[in-house]
Amino acid sequence: MNEKARLHSFLSGFRDLGHKKIDPGELALVYRKSGSLLLYGHLLMKQRNEWGRMQAMRTSRGVTLIELLVTVSVMAILLATGVPNFQSFMNTNRAVALTNELVGALNLARSEAIKRGVQVTVCKTANPDAASPACTTAGGWQTGWLIFTDGGTAGTVDGSDSRLRVKQPSGGSGSITGNGNISNFVNYLPGGDSQGNGGGLTNGTLTVCVGGVERDVVISTTGRIRVAKGTC
Repeated sequence: MNEKARLHSFLSGFRDLGHKKIDPGELALVYRKSGSLLLYGHLLMKQRNEWGRMQAMRTSRGVTLIELLVTVSVMAILLATGVPNFQSFMNTNRAVALTNELVGALNLARSEAIKRGVQVTVCKTANPDAASPACTTAGGWQTGWLIFTDGGTAGTVDGSDSRLRVKQPSGGSGSITGNGNISNFVNYLPGGDSQGNGGGLTNGTLTVCVGGVERDVVISTTGRIRVAKGTC
C-alpha cells in the first residue's frame, strides 16, 4: 500500500475525533501501525491547532458576575476607608499651614519691637486688601492680620504708626480665635514682652481649627510662643 492509500485509510478511522484532544499515546499507536510519517505529522498538526483554539478560548473569556461583584466590593471598601483618611490629612496640612503663617507674623512683630525699640502690634483685620487696612474687633483672625508700629492707642493704627506687613492667610477653610486679652490683638513691648487688649503683661492662646484639627498658639508673658495639638 502506497503512502497516499495509507493516509486515506487511517484518516477515515479518525474522523470521529472531531475537535477532541488527541492523546500522544494515540499518535504513537498510529505511527506504529501505519509506519506513515505523513499521517503522524498530520495528526500532530491537528492536535497543535486544537490546543491553540482551547488556549484562545481561555485567554479571551470575560469576567463572571461574581468576579465583578467582588471587584466592586473591594473598591467600595477602599473608598470608604481612604476618603476619610485623605480628608483628615488635608485638614491637618491646612491647620499646620495656618499655624505657621500666624506664628511667623507674631515672631516678626516681636523681633521688630526689639530691633526698633518701639511697641509693635499684631491685630486681626477684616480688610487686608484695602489701601489702608485697619484693625477690627469683629470676626476671627482667619480673615487676615496687620503688623504695625503702635506708638499711639494700643491696638489701633493712628498718628505716626507705620504698617509693616499685612497678611491674608492662604486659601481654604478654617478659623482662628483668640482667648482673653488677645482676642483682638497682641502688642509687643521693646523688651519683647507681650500684652493684650486689657494692657499689662499677659499670656493667651490663639486657636487654629480646621475640620476638627486644632493647633493652639500659646503666647507667654515674655512673648515666646509654643504650639500645642488638640481637637476642636
